[in-house]
Amino acid sequence: MKPTDETVKGFSLIECLIALVVTMVGLLAVFQLVAYSVQIESFSYRTVEATALASNKIEELKIGTPTNGGSLTSNVTGYFDDTNPNYTVRWQVGDGAVGLETQHIAVEVFPKDSGVSHARVILETLIR
Repeated sequence: MKPTDETVKGFSLIECLIALVVTMVGLLAVFQLVAYSVQIESFSYRTVEATALASNKIEELKIGTPTNGGSLTSNVTGYFDDTNPNYTVRWQVGDGAVGLETQHIAVEVFPKDSGVSHARVILETLIR
């Protein structure tokens, strides 16, 4: 006896192909999110690294008695450090608030390789 349409159970080939296409679209969206999250995590790591370098330079300058000078736009002898393989650190020291005998310190850390998405960080503080 030949089965009729009412007794046949299961999926047709077209239904399976549609389900496969819907699944693939979902998986592609998930893969794009994973790739984007890896890129953001890498940028976050570089930002933390640059911020740590700037913070360390400020602490180093607080310990000593820095002299006014330097520039954040060009490498001035005695006011930049390029020993790190990934970043250049520049700092500028100037007079702080009038009458408070303070100094204003600005430190900029920027990537040596401009082709890579690195973080550029500028930290500023006043010291006595």
